[in-house]
Formats: sequence, C-alpha cells, structure tokens
Amino acid sequence: MMKALVHQRFLAQSVIPFRSFQSRRRIHFRFRAAPGDAEVPVEGEQCNIVAEALKRGKLGFGFSAGGLLFPYYLGIVNTLNELNVITDATPLAGASAGSLIAACHHSGLPAQQVKDACFLLADDCRRKGTRGRLGTVLSEFLYDLLPQDAHERCNHKTFVAVTRAWPRPQGELISEFHSREDLIEALLTSCHIPWWFQGTIGRNFRGALHFDGGLTNFCPAVNAPGVLTQRVTCFPAARLRRAINIAISPPEQYDLNVLLGWAFQPAEEAVLLAFLEQGSKDALAWAKSNGVGDGHVAQ
Repeated sequence: MMKALVHQRFLAQSVIPFRSFQSRRRIHFRFRAAPGDAEVPVEGEQCNIVAEALKRGKLGFGFSAGGLLFPYYLGIVNTLNELNVITDATPLAGASAGSLIAACHHSGLPAQQVKDACFLLADDCRRKGTRGRLGTVLSEFLYDLLPQDAHERCNHKTFVAVTRAWPRPQGELISEFHSREDLIEALLTSCHIPWWFQGTIGRNFRGALHFDGGLTNFCPAVNAPGVLTQRVTCFPAARLRRAINIAISPPEQYDLNVLLGWAFQPAEEAVLLAFLEQGSKDALAWAKSNGVGDGHVAQ
C-alpha cells in the first residue's frame, strides 16, 4: 500500500492517469505548471532558439525524478557530451535521480566509472531490496564515487531540487554547496522518498526537515538568468502534461506501472543497458532535430 501511495505522489505533479494504473480509489491529478514553463514554440522556432542558446552558452538541461531508471540519463549525458552540447560549463538541474546525473557530470567523473557504479548499486538493490535501505546504499556509493572537490566543481552549475517540509511542502533549488558532505546531503535529500528511502519521512538538511525534490518540482528548470532549459525525463512524454514541455523522453514501450516498478526496484541488467542505449539514441535524435552538436550530427 505504501509503495502505491508513493507511486501516486511520485508523478502527481505531472502524470496523466491511465487505465492500467492500479489503485483502490479513483485518482484525479490536477496539473500545476512546473516553474519556468512557458508556451511551447513551434518546431522551427524551437530549433532556432535551442541553437542560439547553445551558441551563447545559455543552454541548460533539467532531469526529472526517475529512481533507478538512472541509466537513461547516463546515455543522454554521455552522448550530448560527446557532441559538445553538454560541457563542463553547461548548467544542469535535477530532481532525485536527475540530480545524481547532474552532480556526476559536473564532478568530472568518467562515464565508464559512473556506469560501473550505477550497475553495482542496481545489483545490490536487486539482491537485497530497496525499501528502507536505499538511502544507506546510495550514501556509501556517493562517498566512494564523488571526488573531494566535487562541491567546488558543482557550485553554480548543478541545481538540486529538494522539498522543504515546513511550514508547508515547498520546492527549493540548491546550487551552492559548502562542502563535499553538503553536496552529498543535498543529493540524498533530493532522492528521499518519504518512508521508502530510509524508513523516515524526510531528512535533516541544513537544519530543517526536507524530502524528495521530485514531489514538488518533478522536472526542474535551471534557475539562472537567461538560460533556456531543455527538460528530460525517463518516462514517456505522452504520459506527461503538455505544459511541462519535455524535450527528450523515451518512446512509449512499457506500461507506466512497469516503469514505476523499475524506478523503485531495479530491472535486470539487460533492461538497464537497453535504457542506457535508448538514452543515447534519443539524445542523438534531439540534437539532429535541433541542428546542434559537433558536425550537427551525422546524417
């Protein structure tokens, strides 16, 4: 029952319910436009806007909550980095799993190292479960993975979505980190799904109770002057409200219940590899459609 409730909250800001969604009562989601959303331009205008933003160094990316579907984001960032679209200077925002890919990129970690760590974590969770222990496992991996100067590398380029619990749930974007530990605490807070993550409703972050950033800012935009954010999600855009303006998402191959299940409990390694490959394909398609990337993407 708790997992079903968390599923509902996990995408409540943006997902349209559909027939196969299982619940004991009918759920009616009411859309709230995500911060930074604007009217969606037509295709040609969007292409010009993206290319111009990249040219001016004002193109950023926002990654949605996604749990253990993280490999999709890894495929996207690796490919856009190879195309010189995402660089060390590109501002990246993220909630939950989205915050992890942003921090990993700006910490300067090699792609293979991030992939290996991701698949080791998935294997651990597959064998031992995630409920109530994911926080401990993820904390160990982050402390092992992130370099000592990770906070300095991420400052003002990595925007981590968290939710402040009191006096009412309110989304915050953290982009300045005082230490490596402060950065890791921000990332763990962004991933802290109440009760599921570590058996508690939230965690004490900077002296106040906070929890999962995706519950109030599912797919955050970069909070910096003049930056055009391209939003990315590992869930099919067809399941999201139009006004969220998703730029990159996977095709609709799986039932949403299946995807949500994999977000909480990792899929088999072959499936995760397929998500990584799909992320790369979708990044290439996006770059080609917007006429960006080194060589404007080979035909």
